[in-house]
Amino acid sequence: MNPNPAAGYSSIVDAWSIGVVLWCCLTNQTPFDETESEPLALRMRSRQVDMSVPQSLGVSDVAIDFLRKLLNPDPRFRMSCCAFFSLLLPTEESGRLC
Repeated sequence: MNPNPAAGYSSIVDAWSIGVVLWCCLTNQTPFDETESEPLALRMRSRQVDMSVPQSLGVSDVAIDFLRKLLNPDPRFRMSCCAFFSLLLPTEESGRLC
């Protein structure tokens, strides 16, 4: 995670990246069509993920909800890395990371 959130970058971007990697692991594909000609910065703001893809592959509802929270295109509503770690680590350990 970036300790210096300068130039518009913060750990919320890392949460997005975790969601993309998890999506790829669960579905064996990327969550977005990267053949689009629009600049990446503009595409990122309007992207919607088709959650029927992991659902059709038998991914659990809990995992799909987790993906939905990590891949929310609006950073104000995206799951933070602290929230992510609090799900995975005991409270005292996650508290040291956040």
